[in-house]
Amino acid sequence: MSPHPHEAPESPAEAWLNRTLPLRYGFCAEIGADLRSHTAIPVDVADKSFFGDLMERAIGLSLCGQPPYLNLFRLLSDDRAARLLRLAGYDKACAAPTPTPTPTPTPGNVFLVAYRLAQINQLLNPRWGGRVDPEVIARFLRRHPDALPRHIGETNPQRRAFDDLWASYSGGF
Repeated sequence: MSPHPHEAPESPAEAWLNRTLPLRYGFCAEIGADLRSHTAIPVDVADKSFFGDLMERAIGLSLCGQPPYLNLFRLLSDDRAARLLRLAGYDKACAAPTPTPTPTPTPGNVFLVAYRLAQINQLLNPRWGGRVDPEVIARFLRRHPDALPRHIGETNPQRRAFDDLWASYSGGF
């Protein structure tokens, strides 16, 4: 029964949430107040969808003990996938381990790996919504390793936005 007589009765889901997480409203209010007290980070990139995917991949790479996104790494040659995995700090997961351990990945390396994964994901999920065979993409990327941009000038706007957001993410609230 709702504590306020003019409100609709609780749904079963609401009742379960209220029993299981009775402090959630206070917690959400606290997070909201914390977020409102911080200045928004201006991010101006041409393709915000691509940039969002890049940030998601970067955060995933930084949080996972085992390499995430293996479905995307598998589309690359073993050598290139191993090189990117090492850049992201996953020495033990690589097919060809390096003789010396890789230090904690730098933001630049995380950016590069996340950028490549976002590019591959974009190839797998074209904007026109068609279906793409991952094996066709894999053959293409293995035959044409330069198909993904390699020049830093091509990534400058995303890199500047990434640096701002990464500093905020790695600094915490």
